[in-house]
Amino acid sequence: MGYVRNLLEHYKNYYVFGRLAHLRYAGIVGSVGYPLFYVLYLKVLHQPYENFTVRLLATIGCVLLALVNHWPEKLKPYYLGYSYWVVLYCLPFFHVFMALKNHGGMVMIADSFMAVFFLVLLTDWRNTLTMIVLGCIGATLLYVATTEHPSVPLDYIQRLPTFILVIIGGSLFKFSERQVAEKLEQEKLQGMSTVLATVAHEMRTPLLSISAGTRGLHRYVSMLVEFYEKHQDIAIATEKISPKHLVMTVPTIDLIQGEAKYMNSAIDLLLANVVGAGHVHQITRVDVSKITEITLNLYPWESDKQRASVSVLSQDSVFVDCNEDLLRMVMVNLIKNAMRAIGRARKGEVQITSSMTAHGARLTIRDTGCGIPSSQLPSIFKRFYSYPPADGTGIGLAFCRDTLASWGAKISCDSEEGNYTEFVIQFPLPVDVKGDGQ
Repeated sequence: MGYVRNLLEHYKNYYVFGRLAHLRYAGIVGSVGYPLFYVLYLKVLHQPYENFTVRLLATIGCVLLALVNHWPEKLKPYYLGYSYWVVLYCLPFFHVFMALKNHGGMVMIADSFMAVFFLVLLTDWRNTLTMIVLGCIGATLLYVATTEHPSVPLDYIQRLPTFILVIIGGSLFKFSERQVAEKLEQEKLQGMSTVLATVAHEMRTPLLSISAGTRGLHRYVSMLVEFYEKHQDIAIATEKISPKHLVMTVPTIDLIQGEAKYMNSAIDLLLANVVGAGHVHQITRVDVSKITEITLNLYPWESDKQRASVSVLSQDSVFVDCNEDLLRMVMVNLIKNAMRAIGRARKGEVQITSSMTAHGARLTIRDTGCGIPSSQLPSIFKRFYSYPPADGTGIGLAFCRDTLASWGAKISCDSEEGNYTEFVIQFPLPVDVKGDGQ
């Protein structure tokens, strides 16, 4: 069973990066090709054997493959599993069976070459080999069961070295394709690092000015408050300005200072993850519930209704060792993704839960939005991968994973398309707690 699961995972991963459309196009080709060749082989090329039922099953399988956009939402998560059996039936099984029943021949050999070509195109090398073996075994068994005097078509067997060469060559081509993709990703990283270094330099200068200006304002406002408190007569005479009004500006100044500090941390994180140079961030012990409260208060909500869709369920004294600013960034990223999922689904809520377990703090962010297809889940933490493809830069979740990993924490995702998405962060026990337990 482990081998089968491994094969299916490779098959799913193969269709992560935009290849899912290949199945639909293959379905369109098969929907036209199988009935067309049925007529062609009966009326023009006159093959010794044809079977309407076998071709009809292949045609129906391809039609359903081509109509994936019209599948009910509840059935779409099963599309990849369905496609596996359609590809297995329509390519290796069907063409080997028809070749055996027609005792080989140039026409059937050409058909088999076409089937191998499509199989290499539609599957990774592991599943290509597995499907060929399964298809050949199944076709041979059916041929023997339905043929009075089965025989081995020698001209077909003689072409096996060529078939093997096509399989190996196609697999090597896809391997080189993957190497090119990895090289392009590396070049993309280098390009982003150059751009971000420039942006960081340009942003730090005004941020430093804002930070310095707010510190000066804080001191100046404090002096004014002290002055007005000592000279009540002036405060009374000046109706528009009072110590109360001045004191009200202090939280706003503090907020600006905090956001400037946060932006500097964000720049550090971007550079650290893109350039690959590990920046050292100060690690302190923080209360997750307090960080959650701060994050929600500072998050740029679009409306009161959006803010009301988020609820918090937190235990007291949930402590972790981390960098406070970076943990806020992780939470902002996950909340932002949840808001997008709710926006796409036009319904849903978010619940943030924190608790202590025997292994450390556990933080869960769950939304009941559009969910993520099971075929996409293995890749959501990959750098530059985003789902849907045009939604975001594809670096947010990779940043979250790498940042959490630097603290010994792990993040995982569970989702059901159309129902929910749940991100779970498991923090390790704080250092002194580990020591107490030893």
